[in-house]
Amino acid sequence: MKRLHSYSYYFLILISFAGAIYLIFHHIGVRAFWLDEAFTANLVENDFPAFFKESLSDTHSTLYYFILRTWGFVFGFSEIALRSFSAVFGLGLIIAIYFVSRRIFDKETAIVALILVSTSLFLQFYATQTRAYTFAPLVSLLSFYFFIQLYYKPNKRNLIIYGFFVLISLLSHPWCFFVYLSQLLAAILGVFIMRTASRKFLYYAFISTIFTLPAMYLYYYQSIHTPFNWLVKPKLHVLFDTFIYITHNQNYIYLALLGIVIISFLLGWIKKIKPLNEGYIEVKNSFGRADFRFIITALLCYLFATMLFSFFTSYIKPNYLAERYTMMIYPAMVMLLAFLLFVFKNRILQFVLLAVLLYFSIKLIHDDYSTLSSLKSNQKIVTQGIIDNIRDGDIIITTDLSYSSAYYYLNRLNKSNKSFEIIPFPKEILNHQATLDRSRFYKHTQDYAREADSLIRNVSQRLGEQNFVYIYYLHNPKINTINDFLYKSIEHNFVEYNYFQPDQPSESMWFNMVFVCKN
Repeated sequence: MKRLHSYSYYFLILISFAGAIYLIFHHIGVRAFWLDEAFTANLVENDFPAFFKESLSDTHSTLYYFILRTWGFVFGFSEIALRSFSAVFGLGLIIAIYFVSRRIFDKETAIVALILVSTSLFLQFYATQTRAYTFAPLVSLLSFYFFIQLYYKPNKRNLIIYGFFVLISLLSHPWCFFVYLSQLLAAILGVFIMRTASRKFLYYAFISTIFTLPAMYLYYYQSIHTPFNWLVKPKLHVLFDTFIYITHNQNYIYLALLGIVIISFLLGWIKKIKPLNEGYIEVKNSFGRADFRFIITALLCYLFATMLFSFFTSYIKPNYLAERYTMMIYPAMVMLLAFLLFVFKNRILQFVLLAVLLYFSIKLIHDDYSTLSSLKSNQKIVTQGIIDNIRDGDIIITTDLSYSSAYYYLNRLNKSNKSFEIIPFPKEILNHQATLDRSRFYKHTQDYAREADSLIRNVSQRLGEQNFVYIYYLHNPKINTINDFLYKSIEHNFVEYNYFQPDQPSESMWFNMVFVCKN
């Protein structure tokens, strides 16, 4: 691609970043909190002893919770305030992708990567969620950058910096451990297969495992205090489904483009084409070296080996192949696609490929905006309807995982300070609001049946003739036995009951039915 003039270059940076700010913040409060977001919000706002215990037991984002809690005390615990934390780190991730691309490649690759990530619906979606899906990818990307720096300059100073970011990433999300394993794999390939890396680099790479020990101890602690039965063991097709997800259903175009990257790389490796053997379009990167074979190898490991490690690990508890976790490897895909444009020296072909990618990105953003404008109902709207009709002394029962969303919104939408009680069923949800031990549930169904009968009989006796019980119903065909327990007990203990089903939005909710029971 022809060299960009300074003014054009900085203009593209400004427009791309300004566009990213607009796209992230424009709809930051439109979607209601879903289960994990509501759980996070309730957790960080809790009193410190309960927060400390639960954050250490949660298997995902321990460090993120501590930082988010501090943010909440400064900016508040509203939806927009908490989501703004993710938005800020989403913008930080965009900046980091640009600077890392510029350092390991050159500024033309960096500007293409910046344009791609700034128009990415995948990043925008998770930058507006109160989860660690921008914070963890950012620190994981920084660990990758310092891994590359260690490759070029294997010394103790770079080892310490690299080890620090490895530890921070592991404390941010367990998927970052798979990213770390991909880096060790790349180091092995660089020394024994490609023979471009020094043995000193390999030695330092494995010495970095010392920095992971605090995180490993935390993982062990969490493995014995938290149920992991909320995901089933994956099938082989999940790998392709996950790839579809990370590209927001642009699977074929992205699969084709990444296929070109891999084929070109392999051909270059066996000296069939020149761009990958005699320098990257004859341009040196910031490290002063023109051999990019190891960098591309490390990026391919970053993207594909990480998914494979998570796939095989998912056959052992815990199961870690949830599609949203692929945000951890999204930076690798963006940088590989940016690199792809420069495998070809034909300027027209470069711009055509970039235009194709931008077309799909813009189309997805437009479709998402249309979806948001068509939303008729969500957890927040349904809860507001309950609050408007509730009276002092009424009782609200939440089933299974509907507790977190209901609890968060019931407390915030209760502007008239009405007095009511929230009771979760089953009661163990209070210990793990975002998970339920499915193996225990299926082995002890009679225990849950007795708990449901005792709960409804107790509620029936407590309620006066004019009071009501509202039951949030979690719709999930695989676990609807929980609701069946309540049905049977309601029929025996309530003279009158009915239900209303909220308007279903284009996006799924964590509860879709509310029972209103009168004694």
